[in-house]
Amino acid sequence: MSTILVAVILVSFIAAVVLALIWVNNRDRKKATLNLLNKFSDKAMENNLSISSQEVLDNTLIGVDGVQRKLLIVKKIGTDRYDSHLIDLREVKSCRKKSVYKSANVAGGKKSGIGNHVEKVMLEFEYTDGGTLPKLISFGSLDNHILTMSELDEKAKKWEGMIAKLLSNEFKKIA
Repeated sequence: MSTILVAVILVSFIAAVVLALIWVNNRDRKKATLNLLNKFSDKAMENNLSISSQEVLDNTLIGVDGVQRKLLIVKKIGTDRYDSHLIDLREVKSCRKKSVYKSANVAGGKKSGIGNHVEKVMLEFEYTDGGTLPKLISFGSLDNHILTMSELDEKAKKWEGMIAKLLSNEFKKIA
């Protein structure tokens, strides 16, 4: 009987530690996201932007002001350091989704050899004057799980489409 009691206490202790670690991780993640949102809001106000759509991508926040046709990107690059870029879409000729693949050895079963999987999903900009602003916005990296990469790929497609609409001639004529 005492062996069962010890096992129950041990399992309960391990479960409590795991739950505590999950709680701390979630709290820290929420705090980091809130700090990123605050920094993004500050940058948007500095540039008099009215963000109509935004998306949080791990440690990056991307948002667009459809009226002014500007894209704001704020990325956390350190503990309390952020990098931001403001892209004027009137200076952008095109935007396309780009996937970077990495080869991996696949072993086992009937299929073995080398296979490719997505390492990164990015948006690539081409500027009308060959500008030097960021040409790439990363939507994910090797740190992301393979199942999350398909979700990030869908988000990148959504932003590619949204930016393409802002770049279209029809929109330019209306504005």
